Amino acid sequence: MFRCDGPDVAHVPRQRSACDGGRIYFLFKACEDGCLSCVRELVEKEGVDPGQLSLSGKYTAMDFAKWGQSCSSCPDKYDDVIAYLNVRATPWCFQDCSHVSLSAASPAHCSGPDVAHVPPDRCGKAAERIYYLYKAAEHGCLPCVKQLIESEGLDPRKTSLTCHYSAADFARWGQGRSSRPARYEEVLAYLDDVAPADVQWSVV
Repeated sequence: MFRCDGPDVAHVPRQRSACDGGRIYFLFKACEDGCLSCVRELVEKEGVDPGQLSLSGKYTAMDFAKWGQSCSSCPDKYDDVIAYLNVRATPWCFQDCSHVSLSAASPAHCSGPDVAHVPPDRCGKAAERIYYLYKAAEHGCLPCVKQLIESEGLDPRKTSLTCHYSAADFARWGQGRSSRPARYEEVLAYLDDVAPADVQWSVV
């Protein structure tokens, strides 16, 4: 059975942008190489988000896996990687709430932001509560978005540290990647309703 030496040895990215891109680029390389064990290590143990885009804003881990498969003399080895990424790309709250419409959903149908919408722990961002709101918006989970804003007082206009995206930006990004984009309409409508310029929110 083939043994891999791990992402830090076997899947070191070579792109110049990888110097600024962090661990996601090791995941990209592991996917490109078709190495399921390292893909799982990076996603499950290190918390790297397989849905994160490259710095160019164009490619995900799945794109690298499919590109690697198209160039490989052993394309079958990529099947497990692609199947795994397909599962990991399905937000947990979609699985929990798949039988419930958004309008009828309640927090009881989702395992909650502290379970279903945990942000990847990169650069300490997971410690900031606002990133849970971003993740819930990205997943299209209205109950958790409402809980974080109404019960915890998070400001939906507060933007991310790097690219300055708001909760609505994350929701639109998630909608563009989703096979069920209609579920995001209520999230976007809610965010638009609760974030007018004259509303004051607590500082987080």
